[in-house]
Amino acid sequence: MPNDESLQGKNSEQIASPLYIFQSRDEYINQLTVTQINSSSEEKNYDDCIHIFIDKKKGDRPNYAFSRLSSWNQTVIRSKINRDAIQFVDRFWWLQTAWQERLKKGSLREQFVVGVNGDELDIYNFGKVLSDKEKTLFQSIIGRVASYDPTVFQNGLWIGLHDDEMGNSKEDEPITVAVSYTKKSFLEINQAGIRDGAVDIARLHEGIGDFPVLQLVLPHELGHFVAVLGKDLSQSPLFRFKDPWIAATGWEIENGKWVLKKSKAPSTYALDAPDEDHADSLVYYLYRPNLLDDVRHKYFTARDAKLDPPQVTMERKVGNRIKLPVAPSAKLAYRLM
Repeated sequence: MPNDESLQGKNSEQIASPLYIFQSRDEYINQLTVTQINSSSEEKNYDDCIHIFIDKKKGDRPNYAFSRLSSWNQTVIRSKINRDAIQFVDRFWWLQTAWQERLKKGSLREQFVVGVNGDELDIYNFGKVLSDKEKTLFQSIIGRVASYDPTVFQNGLWIGLHDDEMGNSKEDEPITVAVSYTKKSFLEINQAGIRDGAVDIARLHEGIGDFPVLQLVLPHELGHFVAVLGKDLSQSPLFRFKDPWIAATGWEIENGKWVLKKSKAPSTYALDAPDEDHADSLVYYLYRPNLLDDVRHKYFTARDAKLDPPQVTMERKVGNRIKLPVAPSAKLAYRLM
């Protein structure tokens, strides 16, 4: 198993013993097995590289593949294996260091198992307990998005809420209050930022600045999942030139930056990039369709399932009733050339 200290999660003083049970990053890393493949016959049909294998359901077929290893010394090899193992572990949001610290401190206040169209998503709240008004708003927004695209929740989705500052990568912009990780089926929201109205809604979202911040943030972030699952946009920006959204709205690359050429974005924030345009345009389509230009209105109308909003249920769990996800057991296999 990996034994390099760089693979170990940071230790932190546990403030209180949480009642819920959660998978430990350290324990998960320690149970990873590392196997060296010594010949091409052992490697069978797999490429000559480091592999991460997921057992059981995947039948030990490679889930992850990393770059070739040549005749490096053992220190370099160990460093390479550790780095790639960490990349694999960090695919699971609850095993990431920041969320592990919150779990160890007992910060997880409540879990909501949300039912919609027979599918389920989970909301894990590490911040202030949700009020009845906030829970109702969550239900309303999820139901509205599901009425547009009932498939968006079919593969499951996790939403993590917390009150920690998420930082801001650009100057003269509002602080980040939410991030979507479409490859991880995970959405992170800063509840404190939402409650404090950290985003300048009036400046960034013309015509709907009077909306509750969550009513802009949540459907916007869910819109990123709609874009990927509905194949409006590719997950990789390298392949976006032929995407339906790009073709319909007229985004082009100019001097290394995306520029909107042939249509009108609904908001200032939407001008940032095609994916932000799509997410914001969906918000306007759902709540203020009269403010969209004809191009965007026709685009979303053609893709709208036009279903009645489904009944959305929210079952609250606290303490030892909280059930956190568990990553499957895994093993590394590598071969030196």
